[in-house]
Amino acid sequence: MLVEVCYVCDCGEENMATVMCAEPEYSAEHYSDSEVASTDDVECAECGEVLVVTIINGIGGARAYIEDGGRVTATGYPYHPEDYAADYEELTWVVNAEQGTPFGIFKNQVSSVERLLQIDLDDATRFSHVVMLYGHIVAAVEGYLSSTFIGAVSGSFDLTRRLVETDSTFADQKFSMAEIFKKAESIKVVVASYLAELIFHRLDKVKPMYKSVLGIDFGDISWLFKAVSIRHDCVHRAGFDKSGERVAIDSDAVFELVKKSCELVESVEFQIVALAKKDGGRH
Repeated sequence: MLVEVCYVCDCGEENMATVMCAEPEYSAEHYSDSEVASTDDVECAECGEVLVVTIINGIGGARAYIEDGGRVTATGYPYHPEDYAADYEELTWVVNAEQGTPFGIFKNQVSSVERLLQIDLDDATRFSHVVMLYGHIVAAVEGYLSSTFIGAVSGSFDLTRRLVETDSTFADQKFSMAEIFKKAESIKVVVASYLAELIFHRLDKVKPMYKSVLGIDFGDISWLFKAVSIRHDCVHRAGFDKSGERVAIDSDAVFELVKKSCELVESVEFQIVALAKKDGGRH
């Protein structure tokens, strides 16, 4: 079984970790007899100190403690990971981003588009070509913003808490005291599932979320709002608008989109790296 444990390291850093715990003795007649102790290691995100957590799991729930190097502040409710397998699989795919960094993948996608734009094509074929490349660049930006945000938040207790406190999806929910403990043990899964399902071309949602949770301001991205709208015609109407007219894009428009997209992504990445160095994040 797994259980979420929140703890404060002696260095002062507050951490949240998922640890393994033993199954309780379900056949026990008394609660105290059902308790089974086990230990697992956790590593502080700030100082790297490895601490030993003791988890005592019984029919009524679990409690945990650290004898040396820190103190446990909260213990969730134990659960079987297979109950959340689909959510973990989706989160792993997004965070690992095909086993590369989101920034590295974005740069590779941009490089491919730049090479593809050098191909000599006739006018009719060229239009279809730039339509596909335009949509690909917009998708590359969305993929970067999605993977980067999920990676940063899922790897930080403080950022997870900030998202829960500032996003209306979580902030407006009401729970009883009993439900609070049940929700606490699966908070990572709940948050990851929500983020994985979030449509990252909803820039009206994504831009303020980056600002409120990560403190990263995109600045003026009216060009990206417009690009997302054009991408819709590229993907769903093969480059034609509702009136049946060709969208006004060519190779120069794709190059310009690449330029602005790189400026945005590089700016975000610079701030993500700075945040990671400060808070002990994913980099």
